Amino acid sequence: MAEAAVRYWLFQANPKVFRLRDALQAEALKSFAVTSHAKDISVGDKVVLWQSGRLPACFGLATVIAAAGDYPIEPEEASFFVEQPIEAQRVMLRVEYNLWQKPVTRDIVFSDKVLSQLVGLPGTNFAITEAQYKQMRTMGPAYRPGG
Repeated sequence: MAEAAVRYWLFQANPKVFRLRDALQAEALKSFAVTSHAKDISVGDKVVLWQSGRLPACFGLATVIAAAGDYPIEPEEASFFVEQPIEAQRVMLRVEYNLWQKPVTRDIVFSDKVLSQLVGLPGTNFAITEAQYKQMRTMGPAYRPGG
């Protein structure tokens, strides 16, 4: 059986529901709700972690380490929910680039022709291209291998 190709995703958190930046600062982000594409998201897929709202930005990059399922929200992660989390399957994540100190802001993203279409999407989970993921990975000094 052939190994599945890696897919690329943007997972968007609404700060009125979940404080993504704060969870990343505390290194507490372990999972993310999947409201669409649950059957398409696989172990090894790459994720852009985006916070919407007044100060939209990419606050990190992660890899899916467990496909969508009914995982409980870890207590350390639960404290970052502003309101009750929606009933949804979740994927488990490993954060590889934590940018809470120096996020890639909407203005930076909007000015980049590869990334500009990622700004202002409604919803939670979106498929993106490998080129978009790789471009996001190269943005800003915080994106350094192993850093």
